[in-house]
Amino acid sequence: MILAVGDVAGHGIQAGTTMARLRHALAALIVTSTADPARLLSHLNELLHASDDVPHATATAVVACYEPGSGQLVWAQAGHPAPLLARGGRTAELARPRGPLLGALRGARYENARVAIGPDDLLLLYTDGLVEHPHREWREGLAPVTAALDQASGAEGGGADALSVLLGRLRRANPKDDTIILAARLEG
Repeated sequence: MILAVGDVAGHGIQAGTTMARLRHALAALIVTSTADPARLLSHLNELLHASDDVPHATATAVVACYEPGSGQLVWAQAGHPAPLLARGGRTAELARPRGPLLGALRGARYENARVAIGPDDLLLLYTDGLVEHPHREWREGLAPVTAALDQASGAEGGGADALSVLLGRLRRANPKDDTIILAARLEG
């Protein structure tokens, strides 16, 4: 299973077109080439450098691949906020592997990181619009998200109940920025 979240710099038709191009390229690469998150980001980076019609496009992204046999999540990032992992009422940011912004450097290298995922864990991938707000530091915006994940991951019943708790607790996103939230939990 592959999970991905990304955010193109800018707004409007050009940014939307770039995101669509990256999304479709990612889907094609997964089917035809590889499921390795670092390699996928490398290919997407080269795609942005090969585009003559969209000069200087940049984007951030997280790509993660869950390996059911090992119970491991393999993930890579390109200048994107690290996913949050909530386990038993405690939430932590995953340690970020190296990876620059997509489109920033031709031939950029991306690294994978691994983390064990259990059936009661709650994983959250998101864009910066969830936590970034004018007049507020990043950590101040992250604190209520972490608290909501703490509560959701400690919720009785798990599964859909935990995701409902999470969505109910998250405050409104930044209206001046795109916000994507991708929450995942293994069914036990």
